[in-house]
Amino acid sequence: MTRVLDILVGADVLPDPNSGAAGTVMDTSHALSMLGHSVDSFWADSLGRRVSHGNLHYILELPRAYRREVAARLALKRYDVVQLSQPYSYLAGRMVRRLSDRPLMIWRSHGLEAKVDAAMLRYAPTAPSTVRGAFRGLVGRRLHWIQREAMRCSDGAIVPCDDDKSFLVEQFGAQPDRVAVIWHGVPDTYLDAPVSTNKRRWKRILHVSQMSANKGPMVMSQVAAQVLQSSTDVTMTWLCPSRCTIHCDRRCRRAFATVWSCGAGWIEVPSWTCTTRMEYSCFRRWRKAPPRL
Repeated sequence: MTRVLDILVGADVLPDPNSGAAGTVMDTSHALSMLGHSVDSFWADSLGRRVSHGNLHYILELPRAYRREVAARLALKRYDVVQLSQPYSYLAGRMVRRLSDRPLMIWRSHGLEAKVDAAMLRYAPTAPSTVRGAFRGLVGRRLHWIQREAMRCSDGAIVPCDDDKSFLVEQFGAQPDRVAVIWHGVPDTYLDAPVSTNKRRWKRILHVSQMSANKGPMVMSQVAAQVLQSSTDVTMTWLCPSRCTIHCDRRCRRAFATVWSCGAGWIEVPSWTCTTRMEYSCFRRWRKAPPRL
């Protein structure tokens, strides 16, 4: 009989099943519960946040918040496994490894920033020699150090693909048997379903994603513009959380302007979403300026 484990799972995101990182954590926790294990979770609202800048929050605030929350949870209950998302759990890992009767410490990656940075060096020019460029370089080196430290202070890691596992093994010296791969993707039931033969459906595109700049909406906006301009009978709906429209920076605004030039309209829909509906067939009937966000 399989031993029942007490597992603590933590992530610096809100428990939204429609979000990539949060959804994978929630699905994994649900699967563990279905296997009979006891799973407790904590999320961003338990960690707190004062630093608004993303990378500074990760470097200065989040590692201590993780350590504080894990210490509080371990004081109330004994756990067999602690799994924390992203490498900013390294301080919690150090603390856990010093305990005499300690749980297994696992950090989960939703994508390795160091791997992305290494790939970008092949395509992007070196950052300009400015104060901002120097600051970015300093932050980048610190984030890479944190990722290496998380690997050193944990018993193992979970990554979303084989390429990430190979990167940890080759660049960070991780032991292959201590890096597990849990793939992110749609279920087999979706892939096994036959593709619709209704060609009218092929003309209606639904794109669901965040609108934050680090998710690359600029690329998608260029693709959408080309598709809509080349086929006047194609429509596309871009669905994103409403909070994305609040935190858009100038790069996202340029993305909106690109799709807006193809006849886009901004539509408020109920609950948590807003929709950008891009219908090139409507372009000649009405024109509007890009939205002010």
